[in-house]
Amino acid sequence: MLYAGYQVQGTPPQLLAGSTSATNNAETLKQDLLLEYGTMAKTPALGTGDLQSLVSHMKSRANEDGMFYWDVQLDRGGRMTNFFWRDGRSRIDYDCFGDVVVFDSTYRLNKHNLICAPFVGVNHHWQTTMYGCALLADESMPTFVWLFKSFLESMGNRHPQSIFTNQDQVMSKAIEEVFSNTCHCIAHWHIQKNAASRLGSLNGSKAFNKMFIKCMQGCDSEAEFEETWAEMLRAFKLQDNKWLKKLYKLKQKWCSALNKCTFDGGVEYEPQCDSMSNIFSGIADKLTSLSAIAVAVDKQTEDWREKEYDEDTRCCQKPPACIIKHSDILNHAAKVYTHRIYKLFETDFLDGCGATKFKELQCEDNNIYQYEMTMQGRGSRVCTVHFNMNTMQITCSCSKFETMGLLCPHALKALSIKNACKIPEIYILKRWTKDAKKWVFNPKQYEPSYQECMDDEAAYCKYVMRYAYDLVMKSQGQEELRKLLWETLESGEKELEKYLGDVNQYAPSYAT
Repeated sequence: MLYAGYQVQGTPPQLLAGSTSATNNAETLKQDLLLEYGTMAKTPALGTGDLQSLVSHMKSRANEDGMFYWDVQLDRGGRMTNFFWRDGRSRIDYDCFGDVVVFDSTYRLNKHNLICAPFVGVNHHWQTTMYGCALLADESMPTFVWLFKSFLESMGNRHPQSIFTNQDQVMSKAIEEVFSNTCHCIAHWHIQKNAASRLGSLNGSKAFNKMFIKCMQGCDSEAEFEETWAEMLRAFKLQDNKWLKKLYKLKQKWCSALNKCTFDGGVEYEPQCDSMSNIFSGIADKLTSLSAIAVAVDKQTEDWREKEYDEDTRCCQKPPACIIKHSDILNHAAKVYTHRIYKLFETDFLDGCGATKFKELQCEDNNIYQYEMTMQGRGSRVCTVHFNMNTMQITCSCSKFETMGLLCPHALKALSIKNACKIPEIYILKRWTKDAKKWVFNPKQYEPSYQECMDDEAAYCKYVMRYAYDLVMKSQGQEELRKLLWETLESGEKELEKYLGDVNQYAPSYAT
């Protein structure tokens, strides 16, 4: 377990890395932290009883889960103000699906005036998955910087490809400082929520909403966006609207036409967008104590994981129903993708093959093909596809693969034209497959190398613990698997004991 918290000079590196090795220094530090918690709880900023209960809950979770991480920030008076926690499963999920993170700081607890702020993402079934949660006293720069650093530390300092948040400018600066390798995007559902309160009677206008949504995610180019935005301002006399002026200055963070290379994992698509915008709906209003909030967050997380387990089971039991039973490429997709992702792929395949007109353009290289594609029923919008038969590289100007990680109808049409039987391997993202979590924690696939892991005690403890945790998670849903894992561990323990017995038998003895 990991006790983090305020900065403590001389913190053992293995403790910060999440190691459970019981060194004397680590145990001493834990005791010091627990004593400090007791001292702080006497004059807390948030209420003695609540804090004691919350800390007790965190300690209990840490005792149950060897990979549990929690952190606390103190104010200048030595009182606890901000909390962050995540369990071991969240770390595993982040390692698998942490390319996209959604951070929502809009849930305020009525009793304490605190913010309940979850970090979430999407798993291989296109479901919401939890990466961690925070209770924040304010939305200041120091608070966000502390939180984001704590989050990154808990995840092995691996930056996501993109992070989606609201429009808060202070938060944006903190993200720029901490997530230096991450693309910061403003979530569309946050913009639409703000529009509801900022634009008054226009909220009921279907014409305005259609144009506003097109500006966010319906334009193919920057020129089209600029034209549509200007037309919207003129049509509804919004040239002087201050909120829209501020929003326009941030267009690089929310306009899809300007972010065609930003991976979003589909978090901006319906119905995923609705799911993300209602993550903790009702929790903040119904509960009052901090520990009850933490328990409710954990319960919501478990509900999501049960749904994931149900989908995992469904994927193992039978393949998805294919509309075209004898299509090689659809059968390949059904074999590798989860059921939910397969259905998304199938829809695009059918749109590409059955509703796309194409024109082949002349190319000098006989193995390189270029097409202009037009989807029926979608106006005159043209997408350009380049396909290299030698390398099986295929690109489309719509950039769906770059943003979603799935080939678009236009690319699938090109593959069909050239009689491709399989999806090119380079276009199968592991995060969308049935094997998304398979061997994710095999030390042989991690840095340091397997041999270095064997040679370094701290690295060995860290990776073996995570590997074992993954096996426990995989086996917990079925009694047969739990029994198999238990018997395997018992067998391994006997081998270890036998080896240790042999070593001790021949070890030299010394007189005392």
